[in-house]
Amino acid sequence: MFKNDCNQKNIHKRRIGALLPLGAVLCGTAFAAEPVPVDDQEVVMDDVKVKAARDKKINRFKADKSSTGSKIEQDLRDIPQSISVVKKELIESQNAFNLTDALRNVSGLTIAAGESRRTGDSITLCGFSANSDQYLDGVKDNGQYSRDTFFIEKAEVLKGASSILFGRGGAIGVTLAVNFD
Repeated sequence: MFKNDCNQKNIHKRRIGALLPLGAVLCGTAFAAEPVPVDDQEVVMDDVKVKAARDKKINRFKADKSSTGSKIEQDLRDIPQSISVVKKELIESQNAFNLTDALRNVSGLTIAAGESRRTGDSITLCGFSANSDQYLDGVKDNGQYSRDTFFIEKAEVLKGASSILFGRGGAIGVTLAVNFD
């Protein structure tokens, strides 16, 4: 019986020892709070003036026009399909030496270089193979090679059905590389 009383005293001491630091922390946060201002007091803040200029370098990667969706140069906002355009400025800033590196910015597009029994770029768009839907300046380009970006002005990817624009085409989309004029 004496042994049982000692265990209960030790348990109570341990509980108190564990709760004391917690109580000290909670009391410290209560005293650290700022007093609530009375409704009659007005708080007047200093004026803040912000001056900024629009950085023109931010939009140098953004393309405004594309010829992929309609075969003529047109604003991207007027084309009813999803088109991603990778401009030469972005290709150069990322040091992309081939089309594989340049198209890494396009969502839903993956390129397996030299895989699946092809020697060139094997393009997969939205999970489906788009190897037969590659164009260079609007002309079908089924060559099995790695495409260099040296002469490419921009790379465009049209997502969705493209047979109305390019004759034969899959329901996946089209990859189009545009050379300099």
